[in-house]
Amino acid sequence: MRRDWELVRALLLRLEAEESSSAHLVAQSLAGFDAEFVGYHLDLLDQAGLIVARRAGGTVVALRLTWAGHELLDGIRRDSIWNRANGLLREKGLEVTLDTLKLAVKAAVEAAF
Repeated sequence: MRRDWELVRALLLRLEAEESSSAHLVAQSLAGFDAEFVGYHLDLLDQAGLIVARRAGGTVVALRLTWAGHELLDGIRRDSIWNRANGLLREKGLEVTLDTLKLAVKAAVEAAF
């Protein structure tokens, strides 16, 4: 499966929007996306240290964002920064990785000043 950065961003935003620290996000609760694809991305986010997740009966359950997850989300929350960062990566012909995304977000933020 290919990593979908739009889905990554949507998952981080959705998890942050939870009203309670006891709330959780499961793959089946994200409308418009295949549950297996969402579960795969939740697992990737957990591996990257951006969320804390657990596995329950073959399902990945996202419990909360980590500090690193909040930091990344703070950088990509605004559509203008997100779009500019992605545009910079395309202009340079670079693949979107966590490291290149962070650099592009930093450049997009600096350009906004």
